[in-house]
Amino acid sequence: MTENTQFNSSNYDQLLEQLKHAEQESPVCVSNEYFEMLPTIYKTHEKEIKTWKTVSTAYSYIYFMTYLYRWCKYSHYAPSVKDVKRILGSASNKTVDIFIKKNGLFDQYHLTETIGLFELPVAFETDEDTDLPLFTNVLELHADLKEHVHMYYREPMGLTNRYTSKKPVLAFHSNTLEEDNQGTFYKGTNFTNIPFEVFAFCMNHACLGDKAFYVYSFLKSQYDYFEDKNEEYRVGHRTVASKLNIPRSSVYGIMRSLHDYGLIRMERNQDYFVLGDDIADRIAPTITIVSEIQEFGKETKKEYDLMPTKSKEDYILEKKLEAIGELNEYSQLVVEVKGVKNTALDEIQQMKMNEVAETLVKSATDPRKKRAEINLGELPF
Repeated sequence: MTENTQFNSSNYDQLLEQLKHAEQESPVCVSNEYFEMLPTIYKTHEKEIKTWKTVSTAYSYIYFMTYLYRWCKYSHYAPSVKDVKRILGSASNKTVDIFIKKNGLFDQYHLTETIGLFELPVAFETDEDTDLPLFTNVLELHADLKEHVHMYYREPMGLTNRYTSKKPVLAFHSNTLEEDNQGTFYKGTNFTNIPFEVFAFCMNHACLGDKAFYVYSFLKSQYDYFEDKNEEYRVGHRTVASKLNIPRSSVYGIMRSLHDYGLIRMERNQDYFVLGDDIADRIAPTITIVSEIQEFGKETKKEYDLMPTKSKEDYILEKKLEAIGELNEYSQLVVEVKGVKNTALDEIQQMKMNEVAETLVKSATDPRKKRAEINLGELPF
């Protein structure tokens, strides 16, 4: 474990303090529909969006909007667009505007609704019968005297009547086509709970940021699915890259960083990697998601232990020697049990791979059955 100097702990603490974040506000349930829709939107509008990195920023943006709305942070914190961009990595970032501006891609695809000052949620209570949140907006809070909005809210917050924010549609409804009140704020089923502390950690870490948060959120959605079935979640960077429409090299580096800083654990399922081997023969690592920030810590880094590699030639030689060893053992057994003299052992070292395979088959064939008694599928050729 080495000291992690990439994490800005003061910014992390300042963000939580500014938001008046409480421990019970950690859960943020986000729809898994984003992982289907965002790659599709990117593919459809690739010329305008230009880079997948904008998609990761857009996902982080809508996550943050979901957090602000669910926990009614607008009661004391109403960030400007520049403020939100700063949290996501750069206050001057204009590439994400294509998603978040009024009538931008988020609005066009009905993933968000642009809401004004009077519609901002500033309080909620839990319904005693349904155990679901009931939100109160600015106008409802000051329904008796509209003038109080200016006196007690707009002026102290430094806002104008032109202030707008985003309402996350999938938090209220299960899809973008109908209003069914089955979103992640209510009784949704297709969602993932991403603790806010993970978001804050990524946004204040030089090696993570919105790109790592996007990949982490996808991995957690898949991990939760397999965990519910009591199954391991095995996945490699190629599969993740294909699902999210992200370059493989980028996903590889992100997954390593997530492991290095303890947000995920990757456990290898093969002892070494054969250079030039068929991708289908590779075994994906087992992924475990870490959700509690105290488990991965803010000041530590654990390097990922890279898998050893072997050349194709070394791998073939190793398998040849294993096959020769198996043939030796079999031939010796024949000599001991049947008293048959083995004539292959003298020249076995000179054999080519196909000759070794042929000898194995012949030696294990029962003439009476006229078939091999060994499993040909286990041969390394």
